[in-house]
Amino acid sequence: MHADARPPVALAWQRTVALPPLVFAALALVVLVHHDSYVEMAGIWRRSETFNHGFLVLPLFAYLVWQRRHHLAASDGRVWWPGLVLLALLGLLWLVGQAASALTPSFFAAVALVPALIAVLCGPAALRAFPVGLLVFAVPFGEVFVPTLIDWTADFTVAALRLVGVPVFREGQNLVVPNGQWSVVDACSGIRYLLASAFIGSLYALLMYRSPRRRALFIAASLVVPIVANWVRAFGIVLLGYLTDNTLAAGADHLIYGWVFFGLIIGALFLLGARWREDLVPETVPAVSAGQRAVPLRALLAVAPAAVLLLALPVSAERALEPAAPSAEVPPLQVEPAAGWRAAEGFDSSWRPQLAGARAVRSLQFERGSDRVLVTIGIYRGQRQGQELVNSVNTLLADHLLDRIIERDERRIDQGAAAIDVRTAQMRVGGRDIAAAQWYWLGGDTGISDTGAKLDLAWRRLRGQDDTSAWIAVAAVETRAGSRAPDVVAAFVADMAAPLHQSLAAAAQSWR
Repeated sequence: MHADARPPVALAWQRTVALPPLVFAALALVVLVHHDSYVEMAGIWRRSETFNHGFLVLPLFAYLVWQRRHHLAASDGRVWWPGLVLLALLGLLWLVGQAASALTPSFFAAVALVPALIAVLCGPAALRAFPVGLLVFAVPFGEVFVPTLIDWTADFTVAALRLVGVPVFREGQNLVVPNGQWSVVDACSGIRYLLASAFIGSLYALLMYRSPRRRALFIAASLVVPIVANWVRAFGIVLLGYLTDNTLAAGADHLIYGWVFFGLIIGALFLLGARWREDLVPETVPAVSAGQRAVPLRALLAVAPAAVLLLALPVSAERALEPAAPSAEVPPLQVEPAAGWRAAEGFDSSWRPQLAGARAVRSLQFERGSDRVLVTIGIYRGQRQGQELVNSVNTLLADHLLDRIIERDERRIDQGAAAIDVRTAQMRVGGRDIAAAQWYWLGGDTGISDTGAKLDLAWRRLRGQDDTSAWIAVAAVETRAGSRAPDVVAAFVADMAAPLHQSLAAAAQSWR
């Protein structure tokens, strides 16, 4: 026996693990640990046609990893210890998102953990072997841009109609032409076209081009073209309805026209992009030594426990912080009228806000002289998904009436030495003009920022504090010509916001 011979156990430590299995192991491990987030994402993919493409993302990613497995040889074959910091930060982001009952940050963190773990196990150079950016499309994100896209679509449609000589009057999202009325609603925003084009365009750029510049240019085109195409589609539908006296493009058929038009535009974009294709040019796979094609088992056994711990800790912490559902009934609100206002009853405005998941909804009425206001307060406690203060369902009007909101704005209302920020809206419901103001009560503070309210909830949840909050809206009906209703709402908020907040604080205190 030679003097430098080693026992068989020692030789086992010199074994290596090939990179492709490590990549698939990282993908499986993240999905397993954060399966709740992935199940929630899958539920959104199934329910919303806007995000149906999400079902394709992970299978396509796995396929591309396998197809490009030889490129993993470019990795340096070492674990990346600094990547543990990235895992910790993404875990913290996921935990904050869960504490704030904000799905989007948690979804982004859960998806980003896949390439982060791959980088830890295989080295950051391994990420160059395939486009991890494709994973972004697994996140059901983008509806935040719908109001902006609606405004852009309405602006272009009005400008184009006037350019061709069609008289048009715009009132919020509603467009009135001589022989009809059109509404630019969520389905007209083009968000479905945009997300579908971005996903397909990114995949097309990946498969057809080698140059990063060409890929970036085509992806940019796949973002811009559907937005402009949607503008032209909306304009064309209104113009067609106008020219045919609403015998064409009225009803559901204009959605069919839209998808046909979108398909033709995207097809033309792909045909144009094919002129500069590079997929027929063989890719150069770097020639590397065999030792660079795998990661030493010793290093993997050293880093794996830390990586698994950093993946699991946020999940365990989230379960420990999950609030228990309050068992007691919400106490009544005892609001002390001020500045001449008094409690009233018996009048109606046809105005009903839409609130979801509130522990209780209180409707109050006040009057002062001929001025009358209605107050709706949604009280939230023990917030969790579907029962949180800030969500897309809570609106001043039900979904089918949102096009009746003519104007939205924000303003600051003085309350003597203090001031309060509110969102304002002008609405027309049942032939009546209604002015409204809305804001959040956050356990002592107030605000109108959805992000601020989510961060406040996360901060209180992470500190183990009570998360009682309220959604408050005040509305007044226009009783005569002019703009008196907004003035009535502003006066009530200035005089009565403080008593409303005090009643909420007392109720929250007695609820504990």
